[in-house]
Amino acid sequence: MMMCCCSVKAQVIKDSSYAMLGIVEKDGTIKDRSYFMKGKIERDGTLRDRTFQMVGKIESDGTIKDRSFSIVGYVYKDGSVRSRDFAIIGYVDDHGQVKDKNFSYIGYAEGVNRELAAVLFFFNLISLK
Repeated sequence: MMMCCCSVKAQVIKDSSYAMLGIVEKDGTIKDRSYFMKGKIERDGTLRDRTFQMVGKIESDGTIKDRSFSIVGYVYKDGSVRSRDFAIIGYVDDHGQVKDKNFSYIGYAEGVNRELAAVLFFFNLISLK
């Protein structure tokens, strides 16, 4: 189920006011708004920071794990994002719109898979700031 996180060109990550936060390049490299590398997602779902240290993993079933392989949350096929305690913390819809638990828009990640969008907006394993 895990596949490359984006299409042929880089995908832009934006905040709720459409200001660019960063990009995800076609090879999975994640860069901030100044185009400095912040991390990478590998094809198998492994998340790496800018020094290429493993910081987490997105499992094929939507489970999000940190560097010690402890579960930090879940992303379900319906787009709901849940904490390790199964509390709803947000949503990522089919169009890449990211919403908090109250359905307020907090960002956009069009073309980026739901799991990576959840990692960037909710789980802070790789920070764009």
